[in-house]
Amino acid sequence: MILLKPKPRKSSESGYSLIESLIAIIIVSILMVSVAPMIALSVGTRAQAKRLELASQAGKAYVDFLRANSGNVTEIVNNAPGNTTNIAPTQGDFVADVEGYVDTTTNKLYCVNFDEKAGCQSNSLVDMLVQPVQLNSVDPTTGYNLLVRVYRADAFSSNDPLKIDGQNSAITNAIGDRTAPMVQFSTSISSVNSSGGDKYKDTNCRINNKLVISDPINCP
Repeated sequence: MILLKPKPRKSSESGYSLIESLIAIIIVSILMVSVAPMIALSVGTRAQAKRLELASQAGKAYVDFLRANSGNVTEIVNNAPGNTTNIAPTQGDFVADVEGYVDTTTNKLYCVNFDEKAGCQSNSLVDMLVQPVQLNSVDPTTGYNLLVRVYRADAFSSNDPLKIDGQNSAITNAIGDRTAPMVQFSTSISSVNSSGGDKYKDTNCRINNKLVISDPINCP
């Protein structure tokens, strides 16, 4: 006689229950919510790093533009920055769709275009505007010290006043403060004179702020 083994009964509690599934969904949601800010911050940091790279290129391109024309008296005078005081630009200084100096009568802002559309637009995410400040000079042909700030073009679409100093923090560096300059540096533009002695004299006068009381080289 063959004995048949009884089939095992399925437990009513086998498999995943609805409550367990809901708990798993909640746990996954909590993990995603906790990780999402870090992902957003990482993406923001990468985007801001790209903007900083473009801003650095824009500042260098402007300085190269000035130095390329520094051998001609007319060009060095016409291309000299119109800003002589260290103040922030305003939205009124911006003129859209213009290459180079956006207003050739004042030379306050210089457009560096990084997209396909001509000139700079206030809604562009890549166009940069250079604010040059000519310091310590009354005659650009004798050379001058130059302060360069680079702003995002879309900073001029806001009604918020622009700043002259950046903010250093992990959040502002990642997200970006549109009203603050992306890059700021200083350099000098040499004298238009071809003589080495004259260039030395002009540079010495600029460094000494034209204080000629004890200066033996007779600054102008």
